[in-house]
Amino acid sequence: MNDASVLRIYLARPMLDNARAGEVNILNRITAAFSARGYRTEFVQDSEAERLRALGRRGYALYHMHEPLTANTLCLRLSYLYPFWRIEDTNDRWDWDIAKATFDPETVDAGLANTFFDRRRHMLFKATLRSIRTSFSWPCRDACCSTAAFSR
Repeated sequence: MNDASVLRIYLARPMLDNARAGEVNILNRITAAFSARGYRTEFVQDSEAERLRALGRRGYALYHMHEPLTANTLCLRLSYLYPFWRIEDTNDRWDWDIAKATFDPETVDAGLANTFFDRRRHMLFKATLRSIRTSFSWPCRDACCSTAAFSR
């Protein structure tokens, strides 16, 4: 395998240690996808010196939350909310295509949105929900899923 058939993923600790232990799902998936195409993946300690070294390296690079420096480099970062990730050609979220897209509430499936909302609420407030289920309302739920809320 030549040096061009490598993907180097630059990570800070503790994410680097977790990735090397196979505990970061998105990185496991990326590694599997590249491996299936004959590439090897290396997890590299992120530092300014290592990112500068990448300028002279063959192959591909993925920086976690740092601006890509070459044509063969992309940025990986959370898409605001775990477990959703983005791989982009810039670290600047405001320059992502999705950030510039016009939101059309008519394209949102209300059933899927409600399911997502309920699961997210359960994940974030699992213990709290048991104690407030009968005494607290979630006014934002209807606002989030209502077309009228976005047309004002």
